[in-house]
Amino acid sequence: MDIQVEDSVSPPFDDTEYTIKIVDYGQGNHQLSVTPETPDSNTYDFAIINLKLQECQWRSEKTLPTHIIRAVEHYGYHVTDATSRPTHGLYENVQYFKTTIDAIDEELHPENTLGHAATAWVSESLDTLAKLELLRAHLTQSEYDIVLFKAQETSYDHPSGNLTLPTTQGPTSASLKSMVTLMIAYAQHDGYLSRDILDSSIVEKLVRGGRYA
Repeated sequence: MDIQVEDSVSPPFDDTEYTIKIVDYGQGNHQLSVTPETPDSNTYDFAIINLKLQECQWRSEKTLPTHIIRAVEHYGYHVTDATSRPTHGLYENVQYFKTTIDAIDEELHPENTLGHAATAWVSESLDTLAKLELLRAHLTQSEYDIVLFKAQETSYDHPSGNLTLPTTQGPTSASLKSMVTLMIAYAQHDGYLSRDILDSSIVEKLVRGGRYA
C-alpha cells in the first residue's frame, strides 16, 4: 500500500474540513478516501476507475451523504454513479451550484441588469449540464457515444455550430444547450430512452435536417 496523495479540502458553504487520500494498492488498484475532520467521523472509500480523467466510483448500496460527494468533487474527482442513482455525482453538484446561483440572484439589486443577465446565463447552463448528466446516467456508453457523435456532426450544419430554438421568452441560442438538445433528440428518436423528454414534433424537426435521421 502506497499513499500517493494526502491533502485537505474545505468546500464552499461547508464549515467542515475533509482529509483526502489517494492510495495505490498495486496492480492498478487505486482508491480515494475522504474523511470529515469531525468527532467520530466515518471514512468513505471510492474506487478510482480512471486516474487520468479523475473519475472515481462509489460501489456500496449504502446511502452516500451529499456533503461527501461535494468534498470529493470539490477536490477535482468526478463521482460516477455505480449504483444507478442519478442524484449522485455531477448532477447533485450542479443542483447545488444552481441553488447557490439562485440565492445570489435574489440578493442582486433589481436594476442590476448585467448581474441578473449573468446569473440567468449561468443558471441556464447549469440546467443544461444537469440534463446532460441525466442522459449519461440512462444510456450505455455506446449509446451515449453514438448520440454525441450525431449531435456534433449535425451541429456543424447550423450557424457557428449553434442551434436556435424558440421559447416563450424569445429565441435562444447556445452551443452547449444546442449540443445537449440534439443529443436528447437523437436518443429519443433512436429509441434509447424509456420516456419522451422533448415533444415528438420538436424531435422530428431537429433530426429531419440532420445527417443521421
